[in-house]
Amino acid sequence: FTLKLPTQLPSHFIQPTMSDALVWHLIRDNNSFLVKRNRTNRCGAVQFSSEPGNVLNVNTFKYSGIANSKTIDIASDLTLKTKDEKISNLPAKYVSSQQLTLGAKKSISKISDLASYRGDLASAAKSRY
Repeated sequence: FTLKLPTQLPSHFIQPTMSDALVWHLIRDNNSFLVKRNRTNRCGAVQFSSEPGNVLNVNTFKYSGIANSKTIDIASDLTLKTKDEKISNLPAKYVSSQQLTLGAKKSISKISDLASYRGDLASAAKSRY
């Protein structure tokens, strides 16, 4: 009796992914994008994050670009980037981008269209633009 193992996985096989909350608990205190600032007199230590997909650069679960499966980001070259959660196992393909213009009306309308995608991040992206 010999057992033959497949050399490749079938195309319908999808890798299981971890939940967003589990990823956040693993990376919230230590990751390469974390920027810690010294303790201040009023509010204690301040932590920022420079990860892609983080609209406000704050180290919280709500704005995290790594831990959340749906993110919105505005790059410095006025590119609006969103992450597609359905193909999150394919890192080269899961980010879609749209070019924003300097005209405020057209760009804000593109950002407003993302309110159904994630309304809380759409309002933060408007304030960042």
